[in-house]
Amino acid sequence: MINKTTVLLLATNQLEIAYVRLDDELREIDEKIHVARFGNSFEFESRPAIKVSELRSLLFRYKPHIIHFSGHGRASGEIILEDDAGGMRITGVDELIGILRTIKDNLRLAVFNVCYSKAYAEAFAETFDYAVGMDGLLDRSSAIVFAGSFYQALAFGRSVREAFDAAKEQLTIRALAGANVPVLLIRPGAPDAEPFIFPHKNIEEMSSVLRRLIEGIANPEDRLILQRGISEGSILLEEREDVSVNAEEAETPYKILVRDHQLHISLSPPAYRLVRAKVLPPPPGLPPPLPHSVFIGREGALEDVKRLLENVKAPAGQANISVVRGWPGVGKTSLVGVIGRDAEVATMYPQGVLWTSLEKHPNLLSEFARWGRALGTDDILRAPTLKEATARLADLLRHRRMLLIVDDVWYTEHAVPFMEIMGKECALLVTTRMTKVAEDLTRGEERIYLLPGLTEENGLKLLRILAPAIVEHHHDECRELVRELECLPLGLHVAGNLLKSEARMGWGVSELLREIHEGAKLMQARAPLDRIQGETIPTVSALLMKSTDMLDDFTRECFAFLGAFSPKPATFDLAAMKAVWEVDDPKPIVRKLVGHGLLEPMESGRFQMHSLLVDHANSLCT
Repeated sequence: MINKTTVLLLATNQLEIAYVRLDDELREIDEKIHVARFGNSFEFESRPAIKVSELRSLLFRYKPHIIHFSGHGRASGEIILEDDAGGMRITGVDELIGILRTIKDNLRLAVFNVCYSKAYAEAFAETFDYAVGMDGLLDRSSAIVFAGSFYQALAFGRSVREAFDAAKEQLTIRALAGANVPVLLIRPGAPDAEPFIFPHKNIEEMSSVLRRLIEGIANPEDRLILQRGISEGSILLEEREDVSVNAEEAETPYKILVRDHQLHISLSPPAYRLVRAKVLPPPPGLPPPLPHSVFIGREGALEDVKRLLENVKAPAGQANISVVRGWPGVGKTSLVGVIGRDAEVATMYPQGVLWTSLEKHPNLLSEFARWGRALGTDDILRAPTLKEATARLADLLRHRRMLLIVDDVWYTEHAVPFMEIMGKECALLVTTRMTKVAEDLTRGEERIYLLPGLTEENGLKLLRILAPAIVEHHHDECRELVRELECLPLGLHVAGNLLKSEARMGWGVSELLREIHEGAKLMQARAPLDRIQGETIPTVSALLMKSTDMLDDFTRECFAFLGAFSPKPATFDLAAMKAVWEVDDPKPIVRKLVGHGLLEPMESGRFQMHSLLVDHANSLCT
């Protein structure tokens, strides 16, 4: 059901001296789109030395969305193709564009990556949406770089104009000749800003998938389509607030629209719960809860962690243990919540998932009893000691292939019993904010995945999803807010909810934006729903206090002093910390703060404190 974008690449006559080899160009394009978000949405068909007589049949056969000519044109403005005898054939504008006009089908874009082809692009854009041509000579290396960069931008969900600008910029950045040669022509009335490709853009087909899910007649492919779209961020499920809909909308369980390079599916509360449960069904065992928050911009992290889990059988003598580490609030819990229900992970570990979240003071015997019940026995509940419970659970897992997820580990000794129960076919995935815990549990850095913050664009996209009207009317201020929060999901979720609440009251948000910038407002705000503790949703300050409460008084005071004098972004070297703390050797304190996930080493001997932690440090001072 994924809509493929078909590209027909055609080489002009190979006898031309300045012929740009089609295979080199195609290789460059393939390498560039391989890393792109929607790279698998492309299908390429290529033909070298195209004959004029073959063109019409190729258009009939492949029905391309994009036709791409690669080669060299004459300074007089003609493109050279081949005749039926293999000789050169001058093909004028009227003849070539006339053939394309007779078979429109899906065709929307032509790329004339051919010297002196501007006239062809101008003629094509009179009928079709977009055309790229060359207003002069473009040498081989420049043409190849331009093509690769152009298609990569399209594969990242950009518009044709954005892709064209990005490709020209690459020529400038790499100091290649001809940066001003490419020209873009857009038919009047053609969409100028929307993404050219979108893997789930057919709303009617997506509507059919949702209908089948809600009616209980969905097939595995329906679920897989939504699973992949949600995990890569191209599909966003949103729960509709029924208080804001009219009677007609209330009778419709879902509404679909394309916005901001995503497919937004707004569902009534009952439909939302039903679709999520069916799209991301729980595996056998005890899976992690689905994240309540919007999950976006993490497709790369999902793939990276899944690669760590692919090794079902660890090397001899080594347990299959991976650790996800990162700042408080960076999204570790949300990540494993999705991984625990991922279709590929379910294939790797077909007997299911066992999950627990430890917090600072866990009852490990109770957690093992829960796992035992998930495996079909209450026997572990009657174990007199943790050592006995560990032995019984290890026996249950000895011949099972399961993924064990231990979230939020604060002390190494709390994770050790989970290492002892692993069967040879099991894998253990741990999350922690504590650098020391991650290092204690693994045999090498290659088994530790440092989860970064979101990119600035994904951070702004997340804020736009949470508070669309605010971002629309205060775009520059919101982008600056994303930068100041250093794209940390926790901070963005809290800021987005604050802004949305303020806007709902009909009040201006300028003052609130200022208060969020200053940090105090975020510290007092409640955390997202997935951070609920018992029956209480903690404040952001309370969440971060968990880390600093573990410090001795002097180290906590040193941490607070760093926040008091630091700008954002906050980075320090040893000399600065030595001066602020007035100590002879700052290294022991730095080791403690790094080990507790409150400082992060950088290059050149500097250390970083996240902006949200700076605000927390300031709150400790007051």
